Formats: sequence, C-alpha cells, structure tokens
Amino acid sequence: VYSRAMLGCCFINLQRRCLLIGVACLPWAAALKFLGNDATAGIRILVEDLRAALRATPLMCIAVASGFLIGTSLVSSGAVGPIAAAAKRRDEPGAQQERQQQQQHQQQRMVLFMRSLHAVIIVAVSLSGVICVSSAVAYIAPEHTIDIGLAVYWTPKVNTVSRSYAGKRRDVKAITSAPSVLHEQKIRTLPGGVPKVMHQISLCSPTAFLCHLDTGTVPAPNFAWMKSWNEFNPGWLHVFWTDDDVRLMLSEAHPDALPVYDAYPHAVMKADMARAYILWTFGGLYADLDFEAKSGIGPDVAGHGLLILDSPYKKWEDVQNSLMASRPHHPFWKLLCQKMKERRVGSYDFKISIFSATGPSLVSRCLKDFMSKLPADSPDRIDRFPSDRFMKGTNSSEGPAIAVHHYDHSWFAEDAQDDVRRAAFLAMSGSLSVVLGSIFLLCILPKPS
Repeated sequence: VYSRAMLGCCFINLQRRCLLIGVACLPWAAALKFLGNDATAGIRILVEDLRAALRATPLMCIAVASGFLIGTSLVSSGAVGPIAAAAKRRDEPGAQQERQQQQQHQQQRMVLFMRSLHAVIIVAVSLSGVICVSSAVAYIAPEHTIDIGLAVYWTPKVNTVSRSYAGKRRDVKAITSAPSVLHEQKIRTLPGGVPKVMHQISLCSPTAFLCHLDTGTVPAPNFAWMKSWNEFNPGWLHVFWTDDDVRLMLSEAHPDALPVYDAYPHAVMKADMARAYILWTFGGLYADLDFEAKSGIGPDVAGHGLLILDSPYKKWEDVQNSLMASRPHHPFWKLLCQKMKERRVGSYDFKISIFSATGPSLVSRCLKDFMSKLPADSPDRIDRFPSDRFMKGTNSSEGPAIAVHHYDHSWFAEDAQDDVRRAAFLAMSGSLSVVLGSIFLLCILPKPS
C-alpha cells in the first residue's frame, strides 16, 4: 500500500524528483518491517524520519508525511497483526526445522552443482591440453603431419605434393651478388632495353621462424642450376634476393605495396609480388630456382622489351611467371602490381588460390587485358619465350634449347606446411586459452565438500 501511494505521488508533477522520492521510500519500507517485530521501534523510526524530513525540502516533507500517515493507519487498523503472526510462526520449532531442511537441501544441490562444474572444467582442461600438445607437435613438425595423412584434419583440400630436396645446403654468395650492386655499378643493356642482369629469389616461409638461419643458402641441386646460368651467360650480373632485400626495395621504391606483401601467408606469393616489382624497378631476366640453363639466352632476349614464358598448360594458364625478361618501367608491371594490391589476402585466409591471387593465372589475365588495349604498333608489345626451348629443354627450328624447368614443386610442400602451421597455431592458441581460463576458474571456485 505504501509503495503504491508513493508511486502515485511520483506522477503528480514530481517527475524531476522521482529519484529523491524513491530514496525516501527505503527507510519507510524498513520501518514497516520493524513494525512486524516491534511496533515501538517502528514508530520510533517513523518519528525520527519525520523530524529529519522537516529540515528537508517541502517535497520530501510531503513524501515522508504520506508515509507516516500510511504507517500509522496500518498500525491502527490492525494490518500489522498478520506481519507479527508471520514473525511468530517463523520462531516456532517446526518452522525452524523446516528451514533447516530447506537449507540442507539447497546446500546439497549446490554441492552437486559444484561437483558437476568441476568435472566439466577438468574434462575441458584435459581435452584442451591434448589439443594444445598435438597442435604444438604439428607446428614443430608439419611435414610429418602431412606424410601420415593428418593434414586433412588441419587444412581441408591442402596439397601434400612434395618433391623438396633434402640434404646439404649451399651458400650462394660465391656465385651471386647482393642487390646493392644495382645502385653501385652501371649495367649494360641489350637492344630493346633489357639490362644484362639476372634475378633469382629465395624467401623464407612466414610461419617458419628458424628459416632465417638459412638465409643466403639453397639446396645443392638448386645451387648447381643457378651456377649453370653463370656458365652459359658470362657478362651477366647475377643478383640473389632474400627477404630483407625485397622488403628494403619495396620500402624505398614502392612503400604502398609493403603492407600487402607482408600480409601474404605463403612465401611463393611474396616471391610472385617481388619478381614483378623487381622487373618493374630494375628490369632484367628472372628465373625460378629450378630452371637450369642449357645455352646463352642473350640473343633471344635482344630486341624485345618484355618476354614472358609461354605455358603448355592452357587449361589453367596462358603464360607462366617462372621465366621473364623485361626492360625497366614497362607499363605491364604497373597493371599487374595494381591487381596484386587490389586482391588483398589475410594472414589466416586458408581458402585462397595462389595461381589466381598472385601466380600464373593472374599474370595471364593481366596480359590479356593489357594486350586488348595495346595498339598493334606499340613499342610496349609483349612477346613470349617458347615453352619447348625455354622450359622443356628441347631444340627446335627456331634455335637450340635454352633452359629446362625441373619442376621442383618445393613450394607445394612449403605451402602445405604453412597451412598446417597456421591451423596448428590457431588451435594451440585457443586450447591454451581454455586451459588457462579453466585453471583460473578452478582456483577461484569453492571446492565441493
């Protein structure tokens, strides 16, 4: 009754002071509670509050006076009787025993709940611990995860083709130069504008933290194939690019491309972008590490502004970016690099096609777009290396074999290992968070008796 009376007062032009009236209701509610046990104490509280209200605002005086009238009416009308009777019933022995039984029942339910909660937490810790340990093992040894056929549980549709070469690695400093020489010495050019410089790239996997220990080295077969280019092309400058060299070049010449480059989840995607920017900036000849030279390439490059390897696999690609020669600042590279920057790939994007994002499929599409808008007599025309002489290593009527592509396919295995490491890192991070959170809950929750 008192609450309803105060609520009615709140809506009689007292909207701005509803909070004060609500606060004033609290001591009266306490007074009514005391009336059930000790009418004298309740009346004393009412009188004290009334005296205090006389020194407050008129609005508070009205609220307190209303409460006083309601409280006294309850006392005089005998409404306090049921409250006192209920208090007496609470003091009876039977009622106390019933309350004790209810409390025991509640305690038993609470103990059962805590035991169940502890069991669930322990199971979660155990399962998460197993997942965390297995993820750590998969991260450390992804190649074994692939070999035993568990890669499908980590990364669906992962390509486990692996022909990477095991064995000793060779340092390439003796047969190549650092990219800094491109700024230090003048490089001769062939007719058509292609500089006599050959670029080759070896980048570390973004997920292999110890890969940088092998910077500047390649497997022994790749070392022999790299050396063949020096033997058949004397007078050419052979430049070897590492991760630090590529990032330095991009930060100085193309800073807008560096965030896209750093976000690529695979080393081959970084290499696809790096070769395009290198040829755009410096020009020259680019060849993958699994190309072996069979004869000099200079006469076939002379007179051309841009040459790209023709692909025999027309079902998937028109050209390949594994062997290319270009003069500096050819407009085709601007188009290709722009397409790469538009197609952003996240570090944990598993559903990507490397061929379409940065590889031969993208180069083929850009080549088609570029040639469709190019006049027939333009000096920026793009020619092709025939696949029989420059990929298969066979002679033809046009000339002798220039190079053979050994199709190392090591990047297939590297990409599969990257996917396993990234998936393992996510699983390891999530399971470790569950373990730590569960242990924290076990520490703060009361132990069931």
